Amino acid sequence: MICSVCGKDQAAGVFASRIAPVSCAYCQSCLDKGAEPYGVLVINIAHLRSLRPDYQLSPKLEAVKQATLVIAGKSEEMLMEDVRVRLKEF
Repeated sequence: MICSVCGKDQAAGVFASRIAPVSCAYCQSCLDKGAEPYGVLVINIAHLRSLRPDYQLSPKLEAVKQATLVIAGKSEEMLMEDVRVRLKEF
């Protein structure tokens, strides 16, 4: 089973997400870094912003976001565009 976060390494197992009610496959490296699958992060932020458009990420979610962006090779701008697209679906 391949890691749902990096898409490269062998998963250490399937674990509950730190930010959403979902379980995903994580390799040890992604677990140690606190990263989440990019799509889970997008949906989580979009959901929070749908409830409160001025929502500011908590320090915990900010750390998850930063770790995830590095592993996913995405920029902050790309993330926010993906969040805007997802918000249109709510």
